Order: sequence, then structure tokens, then C-alpha cells
Amino acid sequence: MSAVEGNCFCQSVKYRVEDVEPVASVCHCGFCRRLHGSDYTTFVSVPSEKFRIMEGQEVLTSYKASDHVTTHFCSRCGTTVCRVDSRYANSSMLRGTITSPLEIEIKKQWFKDNKVPSLAE
Repeated sequence: MSAVEGNCFCQSVKYRVEDVEPVASVCHCGFCRRLHGSDYTTFVSVPSEKFRIMEGQEVLTSYKASDHVTTHFCSRCGTTVCRVDSRYANSSMLRGTITSPLEIEIKKQWFKDNKVPSLAE
């Protein structure tokens, strides 16, 4: 697979992932909805050792959202760039920050019972 690149809204933080097949999932839990201000969150996950910040490390801020989840966001524009979940040893990019063309199928939906009513199947 070719490289996946992305950045925050103001383009201060840029990242790159190479040599790995990313896995996409959607989370409907209340935690993700509040943390990202959305009805659901689409993650594209890769092994943490493959995720590289190319620019903007100095403006990247971290927030320990739970015992096992740390989110990393741009301190200039507020964009959540990725989150790291220590239970899985992966980094999950938010789909909306990816700038490379990326055709990817959603492999898992987490907490489907928590979908907001307008999204119920």
C-alpha cells in the first residue's frame, strides 16, 4: 500500500504512515461522541510504531481521556489528529484528517446500540 498522509485543519501538524494496511472502524459510544463533538467517530488504525508525526510535534498537545486512551490534538486549531489506546498498541487517525486518497472499508462498528436515533438502521 502507498503512504497515508494527513494533517490538522491549520496544517501545523502533519503525519505519515507507510508500509501497513490500515483498518477502519466507527465508534458510536458516548465517550467518543463527546470527545470529538460528533454523532460518531471514524477511526483509521495502524500499529503505533508506523504512525509518524512529520511536522508540528511542538504544537501537538495530549489529553489523557481515560486510563487507556490518550488523544493528541493541535494546540493551534484544536483538531484531534489521533488517539492512542494502550489496550491495543495502535494509533487511530481520525478519518477526516487524512488527506491522501484512501478507499477503505469499515471493518467494525463499536457500540452500535448507542447510535444516536437519527442514525439508527
